[in-house]
Amino acid sequence: MTFKKIITILIFVAPFSHHYAQNYLPKIETNRLKSTGGAGVGSILLEEASTLNPAASAFFNIGSVYLQTSSHEFDPNIDGEDSLINFIASDATGPKAGSASYSKLKSGGNTITQYGVSFATPIGKKSSIGISYSRRKEELNINNSIMEESYNIVNIGVLHNVSESFSFGVVLQDAIRDKKNNSRLLIGGQYAFGSYINFMLDIGSDYKENLSDNFLVRSSVQVRVFNDFYIRFGVFDDGGENSTGNGIGLAWIQPRLSFEASIKNSDFEANTLINQQQTELKETTFSISYRF
Repeated sequence: MTFKKIITILIFVAPFSHHYAQNYLPKIETNRLKSTGGAGVGSILLEEASTLNPAASAFFNIGSVYLQTSSHEFDPNIDGEDSLINFIASDATGPKAGSASYSKLKSGGNTITQYGVSFATPIGKKSSIGISYSRRKEELNINNSIMEESYNIVNIGVLHNVSESFSFGVVLQDAIRDKKNNSRLLIGGQYAFGSYINFMLDIGSDYKENLSDNFLVRSSVQVRVFNDFYIRFGVFDDGGENSTGNGIGLAWIQPRLSFEASIKNSDFEANTLINQQQTELKETTFSISYRF
């Protein structure tokens, strides 16, 4: 094989391998989002404001410290350490809310480190707007070589609390499009039947690409058991990542201290265009948070 042929193969294969590695990486999500399949754009959530809808934290009047650890495994197996550490500090005690976060993901020889901040403010008695910024560094193991890339992620969100039973939100993910194939416009809502059952539904797509090819839907239900236990179940179908899956979780929530555990299963479909093989991913997550 000539040197020219080798270079030609590398030019065509490297981008596909890069996309292949990224698609298989678990998402940096909180424990709750793992259990709901990622649904929650229209929900009033505190810790999740750093990665999903930054506007949600404006509805709180507390502070929070959150620590999460996750492990995961692939089928077929991919060698390497598989773990996630996620730390979030939130302060919503003043007229404006904010958070700072740090995450480190290790998966199959790849490492992602992310730092982020978010801010939110009310724009009326029932509405809020927020923005989050994250700096992400990826160290991807491609063909036994480490390729490094750093980029910025800016999310802009709004949330409107229509009533005690219904709220909805809109999020523009990666608004500055600093990373290719990373932008989404998401619309979501949450409906509560009393204080015991909540339903969540999110839909979205990349608004600058083919909408049907990148269509995303996530749905979830949360059931309150006794006074302080919650069971969550969610499903998702992500056309942009050729993946489907589900999540389930259990939470024990006290006024100040909360413990959560979840399992998320993802199935990545085979796709010859991006050299993606059929793969299954199972994530197990534990977290603790203290509110003050």
